[in-house]
Amino acid sequence: MRIFIVIVTLLIVLLFVLSALSILLRAARAEDAASEVERWVGGAPPPVPQLSVESYALDPEIPFPSDFCVLTVTLRNSQEKPIDEWTRSLDIKGAGGAEGSTETTFTLDAYVKEAYLVERGVTVFNSHSNVGVVGPDRTLTLNFKIKAPNAPGIHMVKFVVDVEDTYGNAAKSIHYWIPIVVCEPAVEVVPLSEFLQEGGFLEVEVANCGVSEIRGVVLDVAVEGVQLETSRAFLGDIEAGESKVARFKVRKVFNDGGCDARFNVIFRNGVNTHESDFSLRLNAVGREEDVTEGKMEVLYGGAALKSVLGSLLRLLGGVGR
Repeated sequence: MRIFIVIVTLLIVLLFVLSALSILLRAARAEDAASEVERWVGGAPPPVPQLSVESYALDPEIPFPSDFCVLTVTLRNSQEKPIDEWTRSLDIKGAGGAEGSTETTFTLDAYVKEAYLVERGVTVFNSHSNVGVVGPDRTLTLNFKIKAPNAPGIHMVKFVVDVEDTYGNAAKSIHYWIPIVVCEPAVEVVPLSEFLQEGGFLEVEVANCGVSEIRGVVLDVAVEGVQLETSRAFLGDIEAGESKVARFKVRKVFNDGGCDARFNVIFRNGVNTHESDFSLRLNAVGREEDVTEGKMEVLYGGAALKSVLGSLLRLLGGVGR
């Protein structure tokens, strides 16, 4: 009898153990199948925000070497609107072909985690972190302070944006190359006449031979041995390939003949101030009436001397007789 009771007890314990093992085995099989073979049936991957560079601008547009500039980049989320109902079906192989479906709303907001420029000859002074969210069909503008290289040429700057969706999942990042064109300023001072006359004008043409506009142009002038009524002229903005004329009244010429004229052109490119110096050789003369008076004095002085000599000769001739 005792043996029968022991056998029954062992059978009951064995049944419980086998049941527990079966449950654990089925759970493990389902978990493995779901993690390894899970796929979405008949659908594309879940939608994600689409952030891209819409435009960029540089101020000044064409910097001179070592100019400070502001680079403005505009981003746009090209997704037109949120997706309110996105249905998906789940098929798990290896677990009895179990299927399920769910509906999810995607705002398609793009979260800008970080935006920065990679320095390549260009000095960058700032970056942007945790900028915020860009909704569907919305834009975001970012400004960067940079310093142009000290050599002319075309310099490429890499613009990088790390993007996430509103669930913290990494979305497609941005790697965008932006060209920075750097040119030397090309300003020339050309005299309209090489002669200066007292009472007349010194006229010079200031030409912008470069590829970009120069702004707030001021011309300073100093001429050796010549007094001008004013030594500075404001010419304003000069477009590329154009020129403006400055006129200076000549008040007094102290020394006739050749004289050195020094010109200093001051101009701006954006917030940057530049200067160019020029030296020219001119010829200065006094007033026309002053020159005429000098000639008349020489003429009259010669006639008087001739008259005196004639009188002396006549006197000497009378004494001889």
